[in-house]
Amino acid sequence: MALVTDNYFMGSNTCCGFKFFPPYQGLNLERVFIFKGGPGTGKSTFMKKVLLHLEKGGYNQELFWCSSDPDSLDGIIFPELKLALVDGTHPHILEAKIPGAQEEIINLGDFWDSNLLLARREQIEKLQKAIQSRYSQAYNLLARAQLIQVELEITCDKNIDRHPLQERINLLNHHFAELKHEEKYMARNLFASSITSQGPRNFFNELTEDYQERIIFTGYPRSIISHTLKHLSQEIANRGHNYTLLRCGFDEKAIDGLLLPWEKKAILNGNWPHIIEPRSQDFIVNLNDYTQTPAETKTIEKELKSSIKEAASQIKQAQLLHCELEEYYIGAMDYSLVEGRIKNFLSWLDQWQEVKYTG
Repeated sequence: MALVTDNYFMGSNTCCGFKFFPPYQGLNLERVFIFKGGPGTGKSTFMKKVLLHLEKGGYNQELFWCSSDPDSLDGIIFPELKLALVDGTHPHILEAKIPGAQEEIINLGDFWDSNLLLARREQIEKLQKAIQSRYSQAYNLLARAQLIQVELEITCDKNIDRHPLQERINLLNHHFAELKHEEKYMARNLFASSITSQGPRNFFNELTEDYQERIIFTGYPRSIISHTLKHLSQEIANRGHNYTLLRCGFDEKAIDGLLLPWEKKAILNGNWPHIIEPRSQDFIVNLNDYTQTPAETKTIEKELKSSIKEAASQIKQAQLLHCELEEYYIGAMDYSLVEGRIKNFLSWLDQWQEVKYTG
């Protein structure tokens, strides 16, 4: 079994549409395999078989899940093997920057019958338009939710006692003053939360389960949390430390988490929808202790959650249509050829393990 498995989302359905960060950014990988091909061609299955094949190796791994269908795998990274496999199709389009020398394309579209798909072009286009319509409605709802969020922020910001709060935030710098300098500085931006077809989902607890120190912010205004995390990340970067920024799955411009994996330290936004169950050793900063929260905030919060729930419902409808679309491609695929491609890849992978890990 893997020593450590970290879970993230490949991208997220945000108030500004779909956003994503290449999962291997900031990593010094030697081989990146980018999958191409339509829905239902076997990209996720291919990656899951690679995971199964390497299970006994005990490698650390990062798994990147689909933001719309959190049960579908969109990417895997094995840092020790300097290896990644990622879905490079719409909406997270990825291309090879150093073809052959670093990235390689695996096109599962090579194994479909184009004549069958051509005969079903009208139905495929109709489903594609219906899916896009659902996502457009979802993003409109999330944009509306963002306006509600801004209203909530303004309401709370007017009533905050800034001086004592700032004094407490300043104490956070002491938690990072003794960090050791990293020889190979690395900064990453990733999503650990998203608005999915199953509603808001996140991996905050799982990612920090073995962290010795967690600072958890709760309460409003959330903009203070994001600003604090951004400021601390800049301070840490100036000192040459490795870190990961967890971008907000609702608004990618905001920051919901700062991870220091080598130090096992984290600062997290513990507000809904990523509620974090605090431990006895956690350091909690509740902004509500410094704010006289107006009564109307509960009404605004309810409206905010309602809009996000409606958006998730639209994403679910889009996902159901996507499943219908997959059936056309499944019917046109020759999976015996896909299995042959997987077998060849696993054979190459055995050789790669021997070179990069054992020898």
